[in-house]
Amino acid sequence: MNAAVLQIEAVSGPLRGNVWHLSEAPLVFGRSVGCHIRLSDPLASRRHCEVWLEHGQVCLRDLGSSNAIFVNGRPVRLASLSEGDEFSLGASVFRVVPSIKEDLHTASVDPSPTHATLSPVRDAYLRHRPGNEALSTSPRTIEELHALFTLSRTFSMESTLVGLWECLNEHLRRRFKPVHVWLATYLPIEDSLLLHPSTNPPDGAKEPRDWMKQAILEKHAALFPRFTGRASTKALETTMIAPISSATDVVGVAALHTHSPQGVYDENDLEYLLAVTSTFAPFVRMAERREQLQRDQAYRSAQGAPTARLVGESKPLVELREITRRAAQSRLPVLLEGESGTGKELIARMIHDLSARAAQPYVALNCAAIPSELFESEMFGHERGAFTGAHARRIGRFEEAHSGTLFLDEIADCSRENQARMLRVLETGRFRRVGGREEVAVDTRIVCASNKDLLNEVNSGNFRQDLYYRLNGFVVKLPPLRELTGDIPRLANHFLAEACQCLPKGVTGISEEAMQLLQSWHWPGNGRELRATIERAVLIAKDPLIAPCDIAIPGLTAPLPGSGYLRAPAVDPAGTVPTLQEVERQHIQYALERCEGKVRAAARLLGISHVTLYARIKEYGLQGEKSGTESGVEA
Repeated sequence: MNAAVLQIEAVSGPLRGNVWHLSEAPLVFGRSVGCHIRLSDPLASRRHCEVWLEHGQVCLRDLGSSNAIFVNGRPVRLASLSEGDEFSLGASVFRVVPSIKEDLHTASVDPSPTHATLSPVRDAYLRHRPGNEALSTSPRTIEELHALFTLSRTFSMESTLVGLWECLNEHLRRRFKPVHVWLATYLPIEDSLLLHPSTNPPDGAKEPRDWMKQAILEKHAALFPRFTGRASTKALETTMIAPISSATDVVGVAALHTHSPQGVYDENDLEYLLAVTSTFAPFVRMAERREQLQRDQAYRSAQGAPTARLVGESKPLVELREITRRAAQSRLPVLLEGESGTGKELIARMIHDLSARAAQPYVALNCAAIPSELFESEMFGHERGAFTGAHARRIGRFEEAHSGTLFLDEIADCSRENQARMLRVLETGRFRRVGGREEVAVDTRIVCASNKDLLNEVNSGNFRQDLYYRLNGFVVKLPPLRELTGDIPRLANHFLAEACQCLPKGVTGISEEAMQLLQSWHWPGNGRELRATIERAVLIAKDPLIAPCDIAIPGLTAPLPGSGYLRAPAVDPAGTVPTLQEVERQHIQYALERCEGKVRAAARLLGISHVTLYARIKEYGLQGEKSGTESGVEA
């Protein structure tokens, strides 16, 4: 073949009729300004392919294009061409033909073409482009830089997170005139996308979720053109995807879709979209931090002190405080595990107050306190006439907590039938009221708690495995008080301040000996037991400082020598121990003496009702004792 008389002719597409000479210097096809044969076609890559002569043979090579090159209808990456062979890229078809003219059109050759990637790390407008030194004078570039400057000022003046997303949505619609726009926040803990409702198309068009996730993972923008329809109604659809991200942080993703004849997006549009989303990302993070600080401030103001909810500075509590904040920022269900009295409900309330749902309802429910046959009505509500006594429609707890948080305490005590009922609403977000026909949709954040190890309950068959895996999206384990010995003084003084507000008795503090006593106890009832102990000590203390003799801990039932503090009696050398009745009688008598015969005060000290104490006094015949119980019975 005589390569000197061969050339390339465009037989279809925008360049139809043009021809180019072939030589050993490659001809580069693509959309870049550095290409020899430049194509204004979104289906063509910036540097799509190259054609050259080698030892008299016409060679073609793909340069890593997004769309394949077809030679005589077959996709190729590297091929040898002969006269009459055709190759197509995008909407253009080229043919190898013999030369018949000397004055053929030859594309201008840029000696140093470049291939620029669409990455947020590189600036699409300020990076150096060889052969285009006059970029700053481009009318389109100047217009877009001015638009970016104006847009950043608009972002800076918006005070709310919702307002920021609305500004972005409005600008994208005005600038690109898309058929559909999707804006989504990326939730890294859940590895999922949260679509903003204002950008959800009313016609129900499905968002390109896979492409959006890919743009986030790779942190690269992408353009996806494709032809649709039949030959007579063929249309070119283009979708642009750009991550909303900074150099180290991914906020979300933006996706725009259009089709001809309304418009077609090219790589210049993609560059501008990427510049907009990169500008937008830091404003979102600043707005999120500002709103979080406002919620924290409101929360602390409502509590009256920065540490009113979670008192202590030990390492376990610092870690608990941090994981609570992280759980608050997630939309996952939260499972709180810990012994009774460790403060699971306080943590549940903190999760709600520190979340974006803080202004919405917070509903707490103890599952163990609801009879099994009433559980469905309590959780989901009922319609009028659903059963005897249902005189009106009643809203259930799930519906009551719509858009807010529902705290389910003692979740392990639910029957398996009720566990199945909860599983469905957790999976679908829908339920029917008892006696109702229509489904009710709710958006409720679930926080549940258990003083049992739910995984052990699953293994023993007492708890459904599928429900367990729906609830344990974010597991928070609360440490027992015996592991927080260093925090006991702070907690005790905190409970003392609360008790003194309700019981003004002139108590100002806790003595060092009493504090040591508090730190030596193992606190099986955890914080709840410590609070009750301090309240009783405030009630019976006679001095401004709580003394060891003022601390009565149930379970320690004999007085320490010289102090009056109660402890269990030791076994005598003969091996006999007092009976339980004798120990209880001695304990009650001691409490009555400490309270100067006042039965109600002694009942509070003992942690029982005054009716129970009256019964014990009568049972043990203490009315005639010299302990002053005759006046105590009168209380």
